[in-house]
Amino acid sequence: MVKEELSAKEGKSEPGHGPLCVDLDGTLLRSDSLYEALFDLVRRKLYLIFFLPFWLRLGKAYFKRRVYELSDLDVSRLPYREELLTALKAEKARGRRLILVTGCHHVLARKIAEHLGFFDETFATAGTLNLVGEAKADFLVQRFGVRGFDYVGNSRADLEVWKQAASAWVVSPKRSLLAAAERCAPIAKSFQEHPAWLPVLAKA
Repeated sequence: MVKEELSAKEGKSEPGHGPLCVDLDGTLLRSDSLYEALFDLVRRKLYLIFFLPFWLRLGKAYFKRRVYELSDLDVSRLPYREELLTALKAEKARGRRLILVTGCHHVLARKIAEHLGFFDETFATAGTLNLVGEAKADFLVQRFGVRGFDYVGNSRADLEVWKQAASAWVVSPKRSLLAAAERCAPIAKSFQEHPAWLPVLAKA
């Protein structure tokens, strides 16, 4: 994804009607895709662990690109949040535009979007742009305008985005995060984590 040069605009929309922008790591996924890709990379090519510090010195965006390009992660096996997937599919069914917007590198983000099959657009880390926090907020304002989108996130890094959103969907929040998000935007939905103990024990 190459960041488009768009001027910031006022794009207020009624909560629930504008584009629904969805974070990936910790939100759509229970884990972090970078860690998943790193584990896969080191498991298959252990010698590459010595290259990691050099890639990181060239910037987070470059580091992510190298890890995602060289790993062979099976996106169908990633730990998706099923309750959130169900809610997103329901939004899609009623005609809502769904946007995947993530700090994950675009190589993997596009694979995940294609696998899930319901995202209209995908924006992700590329080039020197690391699409997280304030950078993500600025990008979405340029793309959709202030209060011109709703946003689904899970962490304090997402507070900068919620400040610009029409409403917030908060995933697996601690009480303090939920309160902080509510100070940024109206809470449209909140998804609590419900551990599936039986499948976890069976897998162990």
